[in-house]
Amino acid sequence: MKSQISNAVSQKTMFRRREKTWLLADAAKTLYGYLTNLKTNHMNVTMDNYRELGVVLNDLKSAKGSDLEYIRLTLVTSLESLMATVDLLVKYKDLVEQYKTAVTQAKILDNVDSILEYLKNIKTALFPDVVVTVMRAEIRQEYALYIQRYGPPPNGVFDVTLLANIMAEI
Repeated sequence: MKSQISNAVSQKTMFRRREKTWLLADAAKTLYGYLTNLKTNHMNVTMDNYRELGVVLNDLKSAKGSDLEYIRLTLVTSLESLMATVDLLVKYKDLVEQYKTAVTQAKILDNVDSILEYLKNIKTALFPDVVVTVMRAEIRQEYALYIQRYGPPPNGVFDVTLLANIMAEI
């Protein structure tokens, strides 16, 4: 009888390990897709994708030092690195646009004829009527709690594990 119980527990443990392995493989495939798209310059990963995959990875925690836990931690680190890279690419694209504008302005300033032409094209009003529309900023509860507890994340990348723990609370 005791060996039957031990056998049943062993089979249940083996099933859980297989299930975690499959779920980790699915998470890895999803992350691989994001990385592949990023490599081809398609930044289609969103904060929602980041948050959802972070929750999945957080739910798959295994015993410290286990092979599955090392795989999970590698996926978590890869996900965080991906988000940092996406953030840097967005900033880079913005800087490229700022650089193009600065080059155009420098060309105008370096040429007296260009300056005169530019001034002729300016409308009579130096400060034309400007209508500014401001959208109300809303922050999701999990991000507000994260910032309240841990402060703003370095480089704008939220720690997946901490964020997933907060989401589990709410």
